[in-house]
Amino acid sequence: MAAGVFYPANKEKILEAFVSYGMEKQAALSSFAGPSSKAVPSSNVMAVIAPHCAWDLSGQVAAEAFCACKERRFSISRVVILSSIHEPVDPGLFLSNSDFFETPLGKLKVDSQANEELCSCSTIFEINDIPHLSELSIEVLLPFVKYHFPKAAIVPVLMGSIFPGLVKGFAGALQLAFGGECNNTIFIISTCLAKHTDNNKAACQADHFIKYCLEGNGNSIEQDYLNGIISGCCAPLTAAFLESGLAEKKQGCILPHGIQHFSRDGAHIYCGAIAFS
Repeated sequence: MAAGVFYPANKEKILEAFVSYGMEKQAALSSFAGPSSKAVPSSNVMAVIAPHCAWDLSGQVAAEAFCACKERRFSISRVVILSSIHEPVDPGLFLSNSDFFETPLGKLKVDSQANEELCSCSTIFEINDIPHLSELSIEVLLPFVKYHFPKAAIVPVLMGSIFPGLVKGFAGALQLAFGGECNNTIFIISTCLAKHTDNNKAACQADHFIKYCLEGNGNSIEQDYLNGIISGCCAPLTAAFLESGLAEKKQGCILPHGIQHFSRDGAHIYCGAIAFS
């Protein structure tokens, strides 16, 4: 659905884009010394935040996020991709009942067993492909997933309207389903950092989101999202991931050149590449 509009529709053009993003080069995470005070090896990256805008706007930033976990390329058999639905929708979390997702680089198998495990953990999940058919926030990152983790199956999770208990319920389900699977699983959180018509407010919202990510403070992300202080579209699922305990003892790092600001349709948008390692 997004191919040809948000990103190239054929394999050759996608690979050309990846070369232009420098994805053939070694990831630079281990040499970065930013807000986190010490460098960490990319082989330890267990989750990244990546943007889902059109590639001409944020493709370079998305590439930065995926390059951070390049060293885990052949050890990963499952990619859990979290994002939100941008149109009004029912509350809950929506899993896919498709057998695979198509990309110009090939098919990505859906991990139906992981879907069943999540559903067995909580009633907040619904296996329903309809939201996935019209939402682009996961699809736009799938070529990156296929390129970096060619043998992995995917677990696409879309968030509908939020309700009390959703973040805590999802955090618990993540721990139950994947707590013993972190060696072969990586988490991709597809989100912007902030979006607002006022640039100063957007920048402030992005700063709050980044600060709490680097601190591993999921509870503050959840509360500030509910209070309108944070506007990142997938902030609640970021909060759930951090509250799940899967990222315990992990440190958030902004990746080199990992924050970008642009304006579109009257809104100021901040996106970024953040790794948890």
